Amino acid sequence: KSCCKGYAQPHDVRLGVTAINFGNLCLGKVSMRTVEITNHTNAQAFYQFVTEPNGCFEFSRTDGTIIPESTGNVDIRFKARTVGNFYRRIFILVKNQGPLYLDLTATAYHENQDQVPRPMPLFQKHVDAWRRRQLAERTPHAMAINESENKGDPVAEVWNEFFFDDLDSRREVYLQEQDIEFGAPAESGIGEYKTITLCNNTSTKMSAMFLVPPDSYQEQPEGSGEIKMTTLGPVLQPMETCFKVFPEKADILPHNSTTFKVAFRPVYGNAYYSTSLEVYVAPKTQRNFRLVNDDNFYPPLCVAPVCSGHTFPPGMEAFTPKLRVPGTRINFPACFVNDDAFQVVEMHNEADTPMRYQMEQDGTGVFRSKPNNGLIMPHCTQLVAFRFRPTEATRYERTFMCLMNGNSEHSVQFTLVGTGNSSGVHLETQHLQIKPTWMGAVSTRSCNIRNPGGVPVRFSWQIPQLYERVINVEPRQGILRGNETMALFWHFAPKKQGAYSMRIPCVVERAQVKTLGDTEVVESLGDTTSLGGSALESSALLNGGLTKSQHRAVLNVHGMGSGGVVEFDPQVVDFGTLLVGNEVSKVVKIVNNSDSTMFFSVSSNMPDNVTYKDGSGVLPAYSSKRVTIGFKPAARVYYNVQIHAVLTTASEAAETGTYGEHTGRSMMLDLEADQMPQCQVLGNAVYPTLSVMDVRSEGVSSSRLWRELDFILMNSELSSDLTETEIAWNNAEVDETDPSKVLRVTHVRFRVKPEGSSPSIVVLRVKNTGVLPLDYLLKYPKDDEDEPENWVDKDLQGIDEQTLNLILENKLFICEPRRGHLEVDEEVDVILSYKHTFAGTTFKLPVILNVCELPPAGGVMNTGKQ
Repeated sequence: KSCCKGYAQPHDVRLGVTAINFGNLCLGKVSMRTVEITNHTNAQAFYQFVTEPNGCFEFSRTDGTIIPESTGNVDIRFKARTVGNFYRRIFILVKNQGPLYLDLTATAYHENQDQVPRPMPLFQKHVDAWRRRQLAERTPHAMAINESENKGDPVAEVWNEFFFDDLDSRREVYLQEQDIEFGAPAESGIGEYKTITLCNNTSTKMSAMFLVPPDSYQEQPEGSGEIKMTTLGPVLQPMETCFKVFPEKADILPHNSTTFKVAFRPVYGNAYYSTSLEVYVAPKTQRNFRLVNDDNFYPPLCVAPVCSGHTFPPGMEAFTPKLRVPGTRINFPACFVNDDAFQVVEMHNEADTPMRYQMEQDGTGVFRSKPNNGLIMPHCTQLVAFRFRPTEATRYERTFMCLMNGNSEHSVQFTLVGTGNSSGVHLETQHLQIKPTWMGAVSTRSCNIRNPGGVPVRFSWQIPQLYERVINVEPRQGILRGNETMALFWHFAPKKQGAYSMRIPCVVERAQVKTLGDTEVVESLGDTTSLGGSALESSALLNGGLTKSQHRAVLNVHGMGSGGVVEFDPQVVDFGTLLVGNEVSKVVKIVNNSDSTMFFSVSSNMPDNVTYKDGSGVLPAYSSKRVTIGFKPAARVYYNVQIHAVLTTASEAAETGTYGEHTGRSMMLDLEADQMPQCQVLGNAVYPTLSVMDVRSEGVSSSRLWRELDFILMNSELSSDLTETEIAWNNAEVDETDPSKVLRVTHVRFRVKPEGSSPSIVVLRVKNTGVLPLDYLLKYPKDDEDEPENWVDKDLQGIDEQTLNLILENKLFICEPRRGHLEVDEEVDVILSYKHTFAGTTFKLPVILNVCELPPAGGVMNTGKQ
């Protein structure tokens, strides 16, 4: 059968900012800001601000379309019409993406503080501090938003807040009536009053203020909504509204409620009305900036009752609606029980008149919609968000009626389909039996794990600490997408003889994945301020965040440990004394005394110094394999290297891939040394050591020569370890032609004599004081150079080169013997002489003393000091 996978990439629409402050304005002043909306995807995106366009904060437009990879602008205007602080979180629905939000804050004050108290200026920092205090105090309001099944996913928290009703009694201030339906007014034009009741859940006296948007059908009189200066101070000129609230301001006592009357007073006939009123509620004590500070500042709360009505006479047929929707069957992504899944539906009014829609509500609460009623202006689009929250692990299918223009004959039927899933996994077996395994070997058994639901889950095996070094599983944790099956490889490495019975629990929880290539869970989505709309956060629309609920599965693993049967022969390999940097090798056998074919792999605790030839492969029953051990010491120390053989039975090696990731090798490397076949490699690494034992010269005492030539320092240098620079010099890896800039210099100065005098001679007695034979070489300049051709113009040579040629051609300095071989404790006299052939000139010849190895075949192997 074929396994098909796919991933729906959500839109990536972002806001330029997530908070806007309009400042501290005197009554009558206006402040305008612009917010950028950027579409980062290669498809067209539709957005909608869920608010009234002409509310407290006026929008140049509340919906629009953004072409691919482009940006749109929305102007937002605030006019200070009444004294107070104003804060509202505006949600933005985006088709095929999670919601965005925009925090709007402003302050309006009266210029005469003696008449009207001046409020403390409100900024976004006060809003953020208030939200943090709510979380810290674990208020019911904060917990309802953050302590959901989607805990940890900021996009899900925005969804939760979007669907958090103004009717919910967990709010600090809530409504008893959300939707106020007036129907048609009486023939006299004066209909009955409706009531809106505000409840105060706090221990503080609150002050409520209604702001009613102006009537969109009626042209506003000149000067309405403006501030007029009078002898009594500034006065707000009223605007024409179809809904009137009495009183517009009132106080609400702690743990009490206040009722407001609402009247429907339309002036335009044969029309539908639907307006969201804004009610700003703040503590009474915050009317004056002198009564509060940054630590206890409380931003105003905003609730929004929706008032609706129409002006069609009784019996008159309303306009025929022309609604276009992409599809009436809404399929929700799979989700866990009590978890949430969301979809956004686009409804387009193709008629030339406004259209009223009313969504039927689900009494069980499994499905919800928001906004569930309102007006769609001609040739405009309305986005409606649907939420699916299953209460049982079953399939749900409900039919919702969307009433258009109050006429059931023109209703649209939506079919909502979703499936609730449990967060469990299915194991192939509850008891996993692993065959008997020898100590020092690993046996592997596979077992399948399957996600029977449609929601990606994260599994994590919690191996008890007692069995951490006995049993291992690969992969130990991972992600299972809907209906996906994964093979688990269990590796058993017994540490003692006897039976093992292990109970291994597995924790299963919801996973958030971004793409089909994801193998890791996104633990945190970071700062929620980025909810301007990154694609990472938007992916939660389909897959959600981590859930706080967990499911546990248990696998019982049974195995048997037996004695070790594989060994090295010999178990100690002594390389003796050897030269640093030289590689030597010896052969050992690895013997299988069992009746099973094994797979072996040799490793050590010093992989840079010990290598292997034929160090891995198949070891048949009752047989042996030759393994060549290469040993190359890198420093002058005594080496004691432990070599181990990691073993796996051949059948498991074939099943899991001999050189693959599922071989249990990482677990085997954690075994104690006495629990694996081992071999000990010994070796003493040294450098060849040459020392000056004595020095003589005619007419000068030996002690004076020792002081003048500083042979004590020279002997110390010859017996020291090679530095990194000297090693690089030996390997011809230093970009330098002058050896005096790299090597330590010892000056041998000959005494001044008359021209033609007998040569001055210095005799050095040198000895091999090390533990290895050595060769030495006295190297002259140009020893490695070829003789120049006759056509070369020697007049082009520099003075230094001409002087050096003069020294070498006349043999002014002689070193004998220039090369030699010294066994341990063997000595040789090296004669250094100078001919006094030329007067009035100082000659200097650099000679390199190279403690090295001179192979019989020729050449030089630089192994020691120079």
